[in-house]
Formats: sequence, C-alpha cells, structure tokens
Amino acid sequence: RDQPDGSLWQLLSTPSFVRSIAVCVLLSTLATTLADWQLKAIAKQQLQSADALAAFFGALAAFQSGVSLLIQLLLTNRLLRGPGVGVSRALLPFAVLLGALLVLSHGALAIGVLTAAAIGKVGEGGVRFAIDKAVTELTWLPMAKDVRDRSKSFVDTVVDRVGSGVTGIMWLGLVAAGLVRPGRIHLVSVVIA
Repeated sequence: RDQPDGSLWQLLSTPSFVRSIAVCVLLSTLATTLADWQLKAIAKQQLQSADALAAFFGALAAFQSGVSLLIQLLLTNRLLRGPGVGVSRALLPFAVLLGALLVLSHGALAIGVLTAAAIGKVGEGGVRFAIDKAVTELTWLPMAKDVRDRSKSFVDTVVDRVGSGVTGIMWLGLVAAGLVRPGRIHLVSVVIA
C-alpha cells in the first residue's frame, strides 16, 4: 500500500501501486488510440464518400455498444467474482493484441483489412468498456483515501492526455516512415502489439 505522506510526484516516480496504475493507463491509451487511428485511416482509404464513412462508423459504434452491453451483462460480474481483478486486468491487453494480430494476418485469413480492423476494434471496445473500466475503478479501492483522492484524478486525466499526445507523435512518426499508406497500414499493428 502507498503511504499517505509525500507528493504526487513521489508516488509516480518511485515504485508504487499508483505508478503501476499510471503505467497501465498510459499503455492502454497508447495502444487503443493507435488502433483507433489505424481503423480510421483504413476506413478513409477504402470508403471514399462521406456517407459511406458515416454509415460504417455508425454501424460500428452500434455493434460495439451492443457487444459491450452483452459482455457487461453476461461476463463482467462472473469474471470479477471468479478469476478476479488480476485476470480481468489482462483482458484488454489480450483483446488489443488479438485485434493487432488479426489485422496483421488479414491476408492469410482471407478477410479485408477493414473487416479485420473493425472486428479488432469491436473486441477491444467491448472489453474496454464492459470489463476494463470496472477493473480500473476497483483497482483504486485498496489505497488509502487521501492517496486515492490525490492521484486518481491526475492519472485519469493527465496520464490519459499524455498518452494521447505521445500517440500523436508516434502517428506522425509512422506517417513519416510511410506506414500509413494503402497496402502498408496493417503494419501499424506491429507497433500496437
């Protein structure tokens, strides 16, 4: 357990439970944001009209919400009561990895890269919204109240925004490296994995 004394910087700069949570949030933000931008780039390359893009993303959001709801209703409670928070914490990285591998192997699986990216996004989003959000909130409970109060909002906002900013820099690097072109965009999944 983290001690209540000390600054927020000390909690993040020394090995601590808070730092572990912050690292998990940062890595999660990096991977899921990169996967999201990859999906958007693939969709933009393959769906030429604004109407087709709007229809695709509308259908994707509806399907992802439905999958998330089903996971929430059928699995979340069982996972948290059975295997617990530790096992449940590993499901989002596993879902992101599976999505990345699906996009990388889309040719061998004889499915389109857009279909592979969409399936990966539905799986990742379903797990993130139905299981990972609950697990993240439960992760804060064992901490002393003053440590939790000082660090949770910082991790939830600043660390998440830093992750988004770092992802933007990574995306610019991937663009400069030529990986965001048609026929190569699936290789972004190597970075995601």
